[in-house]
Amino acid sequence: PLRQQQRGTRIATELALGTGHSDRGWNPMYRFTLSAGRSFSTKHGRIWSSLDLNYEKRGHEPDPLWKLDASFGVQSGRRVAPMLQFETAFGSNRDLSYAVIPSLRIKLSGLNLPQQKRFEDSEVTIGLEYRRTAQQSLGLRIGLWRRF
Repeated sequence: PLRQQQRGTRIATELALGTGHSDRGWNPMYRFTLSAGRSFSTKHGRIWSSLDLNYEKRGHEPDPLWKLDASFGVQSGRRVAPMLQFETAFGSNRDLSYAVIPSLRIKLSGLNLPQQKRFEDSEVTIGLEYRRTAQQSLGLRIGLWRRF
């Protein structure tokens, strides 16, 4: 985190180093991310948004990949809350690809689950993903969010 104050815009960075596998074998890769998020109160709850800009270099690819993602949601204190995400990817010699993902976030706290304490700060997300790349696709996206 670069700026984590309760009010105003929160800003964070991430540097990821690793390897990726392709048909040519294992190659180094790295990613740098700059993220910004903000929220504000309304009579319907807290509305929040985040914006992530990624620069990703995969070892087997000659050019880097840029990604710009945005997420919007409502935090209302209810078990189920809406969320909308947009994901884009672009780079040299590459067509723009994007995805639109409307989702629901479902809080796991308060459910009678085994080892309940593990799930107190967790949510399941379930959404439909429309992805437009060289081909169009429609899919189901399921995820686990954990606050830490």
